[in-house]
Amino acid sequence: TWVRDQLAAIYGDWHYPWQFLLSIENQKIIFHRHQNGNEKWFSLGSANVTSDTWIHVAVTWDHVIGAVRIFADGKEIGYRSFKPEATFYGLTGKLYQIGNDGHTTKDHQFNGSIMDLYVFGAALTAHQINKLRGEL
Repeated sequence: TWVRDQLAAIYGDWHYPWQFLLSIENQKIIFHRHQNGNEKWFSLGSANVTSDTWIHVAVTWDHVIGAVRIFADGKEIGYRSFKPEATFYGLTGKLYQIGNDGHTTKDHQFNGSIMDLYVFGAALTAHQINKLRGEL
């Protein structure tokens, strides 16, 4: 997805039990997953991203190898591993939300532009992400 730098929710299933959320906060891209039991959160924050410019953002979640990656403009800027046996909440059955995290607080709303949003059933490689991103 292409996003402008804002303090806001970009995309997520943030209804109870809060499956996942992709957001931008303080010039960092943040990805959260809610682990089963004991209110545990798995989170990854990226390196700083440039503000006031378009950024191509990609997040890969690979449960097979136990890794999540954040890419900005085709470069990996965040990585975190997790134990493959870790369990996470599944789908809530609610609609995924673009630009909204489900809270009524205005501070969480995305007040920017999203050009394209793609969701795939498998983790893409860096090469595939760059091919999707295209030439700039």
